[in-house]
Amino acid sequence: MDSSVENIKSLRAENAELRARLEEAEEHLEAIRSGEVEALVIGEQVYLLESAEAASNRFRGNVLEQINDIVFAVDADDRLIYLNPPAERKYGVRSSDVLGEKLDDLFAVRWESATDESAWRRSIENRGNWRGENVHITRDGEEFYAESMIGKLFDAERRYTGKMAVIRDITSRKRVEEELRTAREELEQRVRHRTHELAETYDALRREMEERSKLEKLRTELLERIVTSEEEERGRIARDIHDQLGQRVTALRLQIANLIDNGVDPEKLPGQVELLRRTAMRLDSEISFLAWELRPAALDDLGLPDAAAAFLEDWSHNYKISSDFNLQGFGEKRLDPTMETQLYRIMQEALNNIAKHSKASRVNVLLSWNRDEVSLVVEDNGHGFDAAAMENPRGTGKGFGLMSMRERASLVGGKIEIESGEGTGTTVYARFPVP
Repeated sequence: MDSSVENIKSLRAENAELRARLEEAEEHLEAIRSGEVEALVIGEQVYLLESAEAASNRFRGNVLEQINDIVFAVDADDRLIYLNPPAERKYGVRSSDVLGEKLDDLFAVRWESATDESAWRRSIENRGNWRGENVHITRDGEEFYAESMIGKLFDAERRYTGKMAVIRDITSRKRVEEELRTAREELEQRVRHRTHELAETYDALRREMEERSKLEKLRTELLERIVTSEEEERGRIARDIHDQLGQRVTALRLQIANLIDNGVDPEKLPGQVELLRRTAMRLDSEISFLAWELRPAALDDLGLPDAAAAFLEDWSHNYKISSDFNLQGFGEKRLDPTMETQLYRIMQEALNNIAKHSKASRVNVLLSWNRDEVSLVVEDNGHGFDAAAMENPRGTGKGFGLMSMRERASLVGGKIEIESGEGTGTTVYARFPVP
């Protein structure tokens, strides 16, 4: 009885062992049929070898797991079939949770332009791959710039099975590029601004040099004219002395000689003395006029307003031109002697120009002093002239009087303005700042 029980137990154990070996053999056979392993039979022994394709697939899987960039793959319906660990970390998911889901459920894409998106579609369709940049938006709203390489996947019969993407986060690089671009634009802007400033400075310096050259040329011409004018004035004074004073002195000398030679006739003596007196008075008057033209005593003794009024009155009487003198704001104040002299000479020059050239019948003179400046206005109703044509007197022999007035005004910081036209008369404005 005990022997029978032992036999039954032994048979059951052998049966279980055979069943296990059979199941193992069936598994190996299934693996051989599926191509996962190859079978090598030597005699009665069957050796199971791993297939080359299986080993290659496992090697590629291990490599993909170790890549630092994001790697994922989708099937022909854009359902996720693979994510590597960096992809799981970046998109905040686990492969076991998202495999089989649509790619759109993993992240959204923002393109810089519709042109970029259409270029991606054309490249995938025509060439089977695409490389470029866009923005990925994860489930939790994080955005990052992605540099992507996407290619189609095919099976052994070249049938399309899906796509695989390798993605690199280039947000830091884009930020640096943006900072560099901004810095470059700022630098270019500063360079343009500085170049503009330098150009303006150059233009200002060039204009100043041209103006200085022009003023220097005018100054040289004026000095030449002054020398010439001095000689002409000396000649005029010499002629006046010879023609007028000389004649008066000669007449006086002859009258005295006649009185001495013919003796004293009591009846004719009063008439002869009266003739001598009149000749002496004319001589005295003409000497006074010459002295007055050279330097009026009233300018030193009484000041500019009285000297200007006296000169205008004598000038008007001498040239038979009606005149009117107006004074504003002077009171008891006196200007600097240099300014008084220049204003007086400018008025004198303006009136002399009127007498020589304008054929005017009336002249108005206004001399005013306000808080900021002293101004002189000399206006006539003559036939006028082209003021612009008189700006450069070289070669014309005209305009030196205007240039002389401007030179005198510049000596004390003043300015001269001329308004004139053919048949409209002339107005001279002289303005001087008051310290």
